[in-house]
Amino acid sequence: ATGTPVGAAGHSMGGAAVLAAAARRPELFTALWAYEPIIFPPAEELGIPPGADLPDPEDSPLAVGALRRRSTFDSRIAARTNFSTKAPLNVFSATAMEAYLTWGFAPADPASDQPDGPICLRCTPEVESRTYVEGSRHSFWTEVPTIDRPVTVAQGRVETFTPSGFAGHIARHIPGAVLEPHPDLGHFGPMQVPDAIAASLDITPEAEFRAFRLNQWVDLPNAQSWLGPHGYEMWAALGDTDYEWDPTIASFVGVDVSLRWDTTAVVAV
Repeated sequence: ATGTPVGAAGHSMGGAAVLAAAARRPELFTALWAYEPIIFPPAEELGIPPGADLPDPEDSPLAVGALRRRSTFDSRIAARTNFSTKAPLNVFSATAMEAYLTWGFAPADPASDQPDGPICLRCTPEVESRTYVEGSRHSFWTEVPTIDRPVTVAQGRVETFTPSGFAGHIARHIPGAVLEPHPDLGHFGPMQVPDAIAASLDITPEAEFRAFRLNQWVDLPNAQSWLGPHGYEMWAALGDTDYEWDPTIASFVGVDVSLRWDTTAVVAV
């Protein structure tokens, strides 16, 4: 891939994918936002005693449940009724549900011209099940600390030994990462309130330069200044660029002082 680096956002397995991509091809990204990425910390990180008998990934409730998932429906209406009346997808907003039905399903018979005929999952239950099994086996945890782009790890309501419970560990494992809590949301938070999640990203344009955020500058391990890792290079890259204030966007001006290095920063976000 070539071209202008972009910001990337992902949820669950998608969050893990964007982090993995950034670890291996950092030049493609400016910043990353991952909601409860599926990255499993090692047992010792979770406080599990060495030698403890851990469950076989093949027996994971998610993997087993995926194999039982219904994959075909007589119509889009039937699928919508099914998912909107029972957990876990009943928390989806109407917009998210329609997007899922549009992009998550395909006509069961590609040759059919029925506008609302039978549909089937694009991702088969067998493939989904394997992603859950192998998701706990990959070794990406060892690469997580190499990510050198600004990262925000978003986290819903914390539950032990779930993606929400892993999020804090992941954020601490990435140098300078920010943990963004959403205690009123579950694992499907971005689908519960997509507009609110999108707005939270949209109103923080400084995410690409997160190292400049208030309370982040001196909270970085071994930071040599308030700019944080790669901060000077990122700041210098701005050059003499002028920015015009948009009166329709809420803005805040913050001042921070590094006592150690006797430097001051004024930042507008």
